[in-house]
Amino acid sequence: MREAVPGEIMQTPDMDLGARGYEREHIDTVLTAIRKHFPAYFATFAPSAEKAFEAFQTAVAEWRKELPDYEAFLDADSLEEYEDDPGSFKSCIRSRCPIIRRSLNSPASEMKKYKVAFSRAEGADLLRVTKNLAAFGREHMESFDDTTHEATADVAGLSLGDLLEEDYVVYGVIGGGIRSHFLYSLSPNAFPNRSRSAVWALYYLSGKRDFGFDDGSEFLMIDLDENNPSTQQNYHYPYDLFAYYALEVYKILKAACAVQGLHLEDAYRYVYLDTFLIHVADQHADEIKLLKGMPEDYYGD
Repeated sequence: MREAVPGEIMQTPDMDLGARGYEREHIDTVLTAIRKHFPAYFATFAPSAEKAFEAFQTAVAEWRKELPDYEAFLDADSLEEYEDDPGSFKSCIRSRCPIIRRSLNSPASEMKKYKVAFSRAEGADLLRVTKNLAAFGREHMESFDDTTHEATADVAGLSLGDLLEEDYVVYGVIGGGIRSHFLYSLSPNAFPNRSRSAVWALYYLSGKRDFGFDDGSEFLMIDLDENNPSTQQNYHYPYDLFAYYALEVYKILKAACAVQGLHLEDAYRYVYLDTFLIHVADQHADEIKLLKGMPEDYYGD
């Protein structure tokens, strides 16, 4: 298992972790690398307790600002009203869902393919998947316990594997990133936000290592096409595996904050983590821009 050579880019046009990505030995090796690199990033994130507290408070306030929109949008009775005319749900999700609205209103050129995918999507499919996600979130939270959650010892223990099924995806529009954002926006104590920045952050926290994968880092998808080279965060990265790493990184973050006298509330567990992971990715903004070579194709991955 070798360290990545500075400046080296390996080709991973279709990164497939297979069973190996879930093996305990592999996960422990990745976590060891993360623990090694964490202190340097935490030092820049929290040069003082006050700086970290301010960053966390700002993030929580931003999350809370959008909470009413997601509560209204994902309300079971509200969604049920569209069953008589599922096609009309397309207008609803466009106007009432913050993350979809931002994606469609973005002037960025990289959003063109997302907008095309959305235009082709059927309202009935969008409604079906949104209802499934909302129901999953409600059912998951019925038995959710914060103490038990933080004591989870493996990927399966998080009980998130079902989210990988076809029932929870509209390709090109509602994929891994937006799926997780729906759930995170209602219950950030249980569901980490698998954003682009979060996956990039895991790449850097793990030391940019390939961990023995022939295709390179599991957190990236790289295409060395000489006419159109690009590097993207692995938008196929399985949510259950991401969530386990997210939990483990959160526990490292929580312990580091405790040393500084900062208490992290369970209710905002993954808001805190998201704030830290964005910071990690931001430290490499120039390199990420260079690695991309071209804009990422999808926000709805």
